[in-house]
Amino acid sequence: MIPAIASTSLLLILASPMHAIGMPSQATCESPQNPPPSDAAHVQSVEDWRFENEKKLASPNGWLALTAHVWLEPGEQSIGTRSSDAIRLPTDLGETARGVVRVENGQVTLHTDANSTIRVNGEQQTKISWRIDSTKAESDSEDIVTIDDRIRLQLVRRSNRLAIRVRDARSDAIARFSGKKWFPVNSKYRVDATYHAYETPKAMPIVNIRGDAMVAEVVGYVEFTIDDKSYRLDAMLDSPTELFLIFKDLTSGKTTYGPGRFFNASLPADGETFPLDFNKCYNPPCAFSPHTLCPMPPKQNQLPVEIPAGEKRYDNKATDVAQATVTKPKVYSGPQVGESAPNFRFLKTLGTEQPEELDPIAIADGKPTLLVFVHDVNRQSISMTRALTKYAASRSNDGLSTAVILLGDDASAADATLKRIQHALTSGIPTGISLDGREGPGSYGLNRNIQLTVLVVDAGTVTANFALIQPSLQVDLPIIAAAIVERVGGDKPELKQLLADEPQMQRAATSPPGNPNEGPNQEIDMERLRSLVRPLIQLSATDEQVDEAAIAIEKEIDTDPKIRKEIGRIATTIVGSGNLSNYGTPRAQAVLKLWAEKYGTITKEIRNEKP
Repeated sequence: MIPAIASTSLLLILASPMHAIGMPSQATCESPQNPPPSDAAHVQSVEDWRFENEKKLASPNGWLALTAHVWLEPGEQSIGTRSSDAIRLPTDLGETARGVVRVENGQVTLHTDANSTIRVNGEQQTKISWRIDSTKAESDSEDIVTIDDRIRLQLVRRSNRLAIRVRDARSDAIARFSGKKWFPVNSKYRVDATYHAYETPKAMPIVNIRGDAMVAEVVGYVEFTIDDKSYRLDAMLDSPTELFLIFKDLTSGKTTYGPGRFFNASLPADGETFPLDFNKCYNPPCAFSPHTLCPMPPKQNQLPVEIPAGEKRYDNKATDVAQATVTKPKVYSGPQVGESAPNFRFLKTLGTEQPEELDPIAIADGKPTLLVFVHDVNRQSISMTRALTKYAASRSNDGLSTAVILLGDDASAADATLKRIQHALTSGIPTGISLDGREGPGSYGLNRNIQLTVLVVDAGTVTANFALIQPSLQVDLPIIAAAIVERVGGDKPELKQLLADEPQMQRAATSPPGNPNEGPNQEIDMERLRSLVRPLIQLSATDEQVDEAAIAIEKEIDTDPKIRKEIGRIATTIVGSGNLSNYGTPRAQAVLKLWAEKYGTITKEIRNEKP
């Protein structure tokens, strides 16, 4: 028996599987020259399926009808034909097509007047509670809101955000649609596959076409053979009785849709062999509408083989070119490399009987200097500050000067904080508080939403800038030290050299994040586990690195209950800290949330998933 997944609706929302279905096209020059014959019954069944697929795509509830996806914010958003309306309708509907959506405490109400043409479940109502399942991060309202039997408004929840989807039965996309393109039916690509169910569902990081990260749950995998070579695909559930698979192959971006394709199969029993028909694979909704959030295939579902079967790509660039993936913006804080480092003053309060104002740029007198601006005091930021300044102090004889400046709106509170943590700082380094409050020197443009800004300055010019949201000893410390070496000379130190006299920090740099008061489990190979966890806590990790790490850790969890417990502890500590945004990429954060629930003690309520 296949275990139920925690959120079956995840993929229903990412791709909202009202899957588009269509008619077969004639063979083209892209078709195989001598495809193996397919029996007439198989060809007819595939063509019938394609016909239904295309019919659904162009239906009033299909993807071609989708004209808008509007995120809702707390407060009121108007519905209407005016240019100022948040939820814009076609102007030919007239002024009576009006209403207001009100969002308050996660509850949504729809307000209209007696003259409105907006109908709810076929009836005119001046106020309704627009019902949606608030216990799920991904869900659709069952209430049907229509206007003149043409417009359909659907309330949806995507990643715990509410939105309105607008569909128009007379959309331009429906009017322009001239049919899908398909490869001729080829029996070679109706393969015998074996389904293998996992004892418990596995987390699989997925990024959608806009670059947003989510986590799906893999219930098993299918194994099959093409040209005597074996392949496998991880599988999710599209419904309690249907598998859903996302894949790419070597035709992707050439003869087929670049981001990948989807297909479905009836859910077999564990170990059962069943027909997997690639002739029925189809393009995701994002091939047809810019208002969708299609999931992209994970690395393990990218097949090193050509599968010229199913739906093709399109020559029409409006529907063939994928929506641009959102690139995570670079975080900026302080003058950038090549810009001047203006003079400024701060109040040195540590290591002196009487506070004194210092100008670190003037003191450096054109020689290299290290400036450490501490925006937030916590274990990470102070460990990094101590390690950096300790190394900087060792290079003082080479002409390097250093200053540490704590930023805070309340000077007295900031000074008290410094005195409280001075035992954790490096003595002999000028350390004090900002004279300009939490924002720091006005000419520096510091970013108050990060933990540390570290600048290396030489001859009054910034030569290295590090805006650290999540300071990492093992990642950032050697890089910053190398930037110092570039200015003062010498050999680039390795992490073990930088932390040679700091066993506590050395353990912190070589162990997964967790409760600092808990020692490592000696029965677990913590060094190996640390290397697996690393991509999940590094801001610099790529999506592929996160995916590989998550899959590798799930395999370890399957083989060792102690690792399951340790991963649960780590994930619970991070998610429960309230500082999840400081750990890794959004893709990795989604994995940590899932693990905190599955293997740890975090519930959805604790991590505030409910609106």
